[in-house]
Amino acid sequence: MNQYVKCSQCKTRNELKSLFCVECGAKLDMKSVRLDRFSSESGVGSGILRVVLKLVRNILLLAILAAIGLMAWPPSPKGEVGGDVLAWECGNKLARLQEACKRGIGMQSIFEEAEMNAYLAQMIGDEGIPGEEGATSQLANLSDLVLTLYEDTVEVVTTMKLGPVPLSYVVEGRPSVEGDAFVFEIVRASVGHLPMPGPISNFVGGKTSRVFSGMEAEMFILNHLSEVEMKARRIRVTTGGATGDGRRP
Repeated sequence: MNQYVKCSQCKTRNELKSLFCVECGAKLDMKSVRLDRFSSESGVGSGILRVVLKLVRNILLLAILAAIGLMAWPPSPKGEVGGDVLAWECGNKLARLQEACKRGIGMQSIFEEAEMNAYLAQMIGDEGIPGEEGATSQLANLSDLVLTLYEDTVEVVTTMKLGPVPLSYVVEGRPSVEGDAFVFEIVRASVGHLPMPGPISNFVGGKTSRVFSGMEAEMFILNHLSEVEMKARRIRVTTGGATGDGRRP
């Protein structure tokens, strides 16, 4: 970058090699080079700033691409999935629990992880998830639903078909009964492998709850449980009884 010396008479900038001002012909004072050097260094500073801004922009772009990649990277559900026999057994248990709730009879039942996932797979693959018209339309693209039962939490992985790239929502939470309500406290949530922090996790939780809201018979049972006990690979539920119209006495 060129440097200049400023004429003390007319303030014209002259090239450093000049001895006399090109404008007024006055002899140049070379001490004033330092005054103009600041302009040169300012230009260097601007160049550095542009490089820094470009670097920050590239870093942000890479971060966005990485986030998209993590979201599109499907998780591998750890839950065991059984066959048709286990799906049938799970369906029978649910039918007995539903009848007990309607009659106001207390009842306990243990569900294995493999049979629950077999039941869900059969429901999605053969009949789809019934329910209200709005819920059904929202679940039209549901392709997979897998539960993983841990010692005190449940991981729910739902996979939706969104064009050529399926998108998976992962929610891990603690199921419990508080008063007359079934509660699922979210511990963590992610889209694919991208963690969803704080309030954003509620968005993923909403996606998951919308899936189950279409399962009317199963939600009826959940809303009439008096106790939930978690074990690795299994869950025990107890009904508190209900009136004939499906509400607690």
